[in-house]
Amino acid sequence: MPVTTKSNDELRKEYLFRELWGFEKVPTPANVEIYAKALLAACNADGELADEERNYVLGMVAGMGAEPGLVDQLRNYPATEEVQDLVTRDPAVRASSRALIFDAIRACSADGVLHPRELAKIYDIAQLLDVPREVVDELQSVYHEQRRITGKLFRAAYPDPKNRPY
Repeated sequence: MPVTTKSNDELRKEYLFRELWGFEKVPTPANVEIYAKALLAACNADGELADEERNYVLGMVAGMGAEPGLVDQLRNYPATEEVQDLVTRDPAVRASSRALIFDAIRACSADGVLHPRELAKIYDIAQLLDVPREVVDELQSVYHEQRRITGKLFRAAYPDPKNRPY
């Protein structure tokens, strides 16, 4: 196979989605917009969209290769739309319901707390998207395991956090 001629942006997106989700192609800008708005709406389920939660989603979608205008738009997005209304607009996002639930757990936890109303909303969203409650529990367990493994990796690679070069 010859060396790729794809742009830096194309390579970044392909790498990210292949590594995180095993995707063979990257989502469209419209997919990313709906997904991001659904995450923000889930984070707002407790009536307070914390800056840490919004910033987590902004960083995620910027890393996903969102259009710069989308990131700017999401900075002030009120996040009051119903998640199920957003998701049903896009079949690809609908097909990613389980990933959306996982990312909602991550985003809602970005402020250090998965508020009971946020978790209840995640269960409600899952039910509306035909994701069984047991799967939500499993995804929550995977989230906690992933956090534990990531911490273990950080400690193994950089035993003294003060000596991390970045």
